[in-house]
Amino acid sequence: LLRHMIAGRLEPRDVRRLMNRLDAGYTEGQARRTGEHRLVAHPVAAFRPFPSAPRPASFTVVRGVRGRAALEEAARRVAAGGIETVLVLSLTALYHRVFFDARGVWVQRGGLFGKSDRDAPVFRLTTLRRRAARERTRVAEVRGLEDAGR
Repeated sequence: LLRHMIAGRLEPRDVRRLMNRLDAGYTEGQARRTGEHRLVAHPVAAFRPFPSAPRPASFTVVRGVRGRAALEEAARRVAAGGIETVLVLSLTALYHRVFFDARGVWVQRGGLFGKSDRDAPVFRLTTLRRRAARERTRVAEVRGLEDAGR
């Protein structure tokens, strides 16, 4: 963590927070009972494919004032088994922030003209439609959106 902080990839407060979480994880692990789980009979058995059905995924773009309603609707779709991403754009050049909401929704907030990728320019003149398409394409593959190959 210190190497990442020195390289500029983490801030000092991030190091403190992550170390606290690591310590809490160690403490929790020490409190767990051992011997509750059986070992697999064959060493390769743990690596069998996990059966899963494709989940519906959607990407919603709204302006800032409609963000709360869009998040509530997305949370309902997550409860039904979907993967949801909500892009909330303001008419500013604010940098984008992406986080995973407590309700299970991926939320990206920032300015229409702001920077969303580390290599992007600080300001980019664009339209709502173009920005939405660019952001959707950027996250499509990792979020299971239909246009992942484009």
